[in-house]
Amino acid sequence: INASREQDEPVRYFGCPYCDYTSNYGGDVRKHQARKHPNVESKVIKIIRQDSEHQVSSSLS
Repeated sequence: INASREQDEPVRYFGCPYCDYTSNYGGDVRKHQARKHPNVESKVIKIIRQDSEHQVSSSLS
């Protein structure tokens, strides 16, 4: 029963605006940025994916 409900819900994950790194956790993106992009402002992009479509939802500072 839960499997069909999960299929209807969009997949949410987070991305780095400076490269193609993505994660299920925003904190992992912040750690990635500290290591790979230390001289830029820390930003996390929330990505919502449904039916193979990628949409950038918002930018979290």
